[in-house]
Amino acid sequence: MGWTRLVHRSRDRPARLFLVVPLRHTAVIKQRTLLWLLLALLSFQGAAAATSPAVADLAFSLIGHSGKSVSDADFRGRFMLVFFGYTHCPDICPIGLQTLSQTMKLLDTDAAKLQPIFITIDPQRDTVEIMERYVRHFHPRLLGLTGTPEQIARVASSYRVRYSRFYYMAPPNDDKAEPEYSMDHTALMYLVGPDGGLMKAFEFGIPADELAAGIRLSMAKQSSQIGRFPLRAAGG
Repeated sequence: MGWTRLVHRSRDRPARLFLVVPLRHTAVIKQRTLLWLLLALLSFQGAAAATSPAVADLAFSLIGHSGKSVSDADFRGRFMLVFFGYTHCPDICPIGLQTLSQTMKLLDTDAAKLQPIFITIDPQRDTVEIMERYVRHFHPRLLGLTGTPEQIARVASSYRVRYSRFYYMAPPNDDKAEPEYSMDHTALMYLVGPDGGLMKAFEFGIPADELAAGIRLSMAKQSSQIGRFPLRAAGG
């Protein structure tokens, strides 16, 4: 008895092909299926390791919202929770920063070990003064960072953060006016360990209580394993 092909059609879905397999072939198919699944899993893990910011140099040197130079080395011995965005963001950034602020409250005494950081991906508009006014609407310990376009591009690339600008229509009868624009960007939150190594990336939309629990768990693990991915200090 050979293999039989059956085609199932319905009005709402495209045709689907099924294989009816003789019983004597099922053991071989199971072995091959497991082998293919194992190979796929190993390939996926290899690709993830190759593109993960965990193996990147996360060193940075930027300008804080108070006007002082800030580098990653300033936070050795503490955790950092890093979020990228921009002050003109209509929804993603305010929501993410509100979640961050709630998380800091939920962490209670553990919050003292964590420095929340907001890095702009729109340095053209997000000056030191703009950042200072913006971050005050969130947690009092939130640090806003800006810099030159080259500095921002460098740190964003090290975190594997992607961002791009898109323009709206220019105002009518005013050719000299610069068109308004918005930004698309990666909206993950990155937990960096006391040694400067990436520990975890949290998806946008995670509830504050889950984020706090994830950070606490990482803090607990770090006590026995100090940073899985040690990185060089700024300027190293």
